[in-house]
Amino acid sequence: MLYTAFLFSMSVSDKFSYKIYYKDTDAGGVLYYARYLDFLEKARTDFFDQSAIFSKTLHEQGIFLAVRKAECNYLKPVFYGDTITVQVSLRNVKKTNFIVDYEIYNEGVHVFSGYTLLVCVNSEFKISKIPDELNKFIEDFIKNA
Repeated sequence: MLYTAFLFSMSVSDKFSYKIYYKDTDAGGVLYYARYLDFLEKARTDFFDQSAIFSKTLHEQGIFLAVRKAECNYLKPVFYGDTITVQVSLRNVKKTNFIVDYEIYNEGVHVFSGYTLLVCVNSEFKISKIPDELNKFIEDFIKNA
């Protein structure tokens, strides 16, 4: 059962820092726009992995969270060598999906805002109900945020 992992999760961090490497930038040394999605994925995975509920536990049960929609708002450029902080929050949990919000900061300056809509699918990639334990985790996180 997943619930024991969720009890630990209330103390998880919602902020993750990543250094920008040359491979992340365009020819001008600016963080390439598509790489932001990679950092969102990393932060989301790091967020859920802290509580052992994301990849292994859900996947072993044939449950997957697929990105159905992504929205990105680029506010200021980020450069090679910078260290960004990605803040993750959850909202709008429904029967089969929920939203993960992201705010990215570079030395305290707000540089990006966006979200992904995650939908729960089964091993046949058909939309399915979010498991009760995951739903409880999301609702508890939202309530305690």
